[in-house]
Amino acid sequence: MKNKTNPKSDYTGLSYAMLNLTIGCPNVYEALTHLINKSIQSGVYPSSFKTSLIHPIPDCENPNTPADFRPISIQPNLSKLFERCIYKQLSQYITEKEILNPRQFGFRSFHTTEHAMLALTQYLYDNIEEGKFVIVNNFPGPPKGF
Repeated sequence: MKNKTNPKSDYTGLSYAMLNLTIGCPNVYEALTHLINKSIQSGVYPSSFKTSLIHPIPDCENPNTPADFRPISIQPNLSKLFERCIYKQLSQYITEKEILNPRQFGFRSFHTTEHAMLALTQYLYDNIEEGKFVIVNNFPGPPKGF
């Protein structure tokens, strides 16, 4: 979790600092683990985590109408922890099972825009050296072993 020491509580009264201090307790850790695993197994997200507090933030200096505000949704801290745990499990599974296309660089750990540019450059050089015409319309992905 980011801001582990933030003492500001959400609308449920739970803060990151409180979560950080109690997560190491066996009873709390086991209860949260059980809740998360049960949710994954059943495919049901706890309804109490679906509620957010909406804060209107002004978009301009002197807001006069509702259109002058943008909504900011404040989720419960426990919901954020829950989502982070599920994200980590899904990411690990997707990586281990090699589900994503090798051409997918965005939103993946250790796959930056620099990697995408290197893979594209390598593809261009390889094909030009073989005397082929290269059109970068349907990029086939990084070379093997990349």
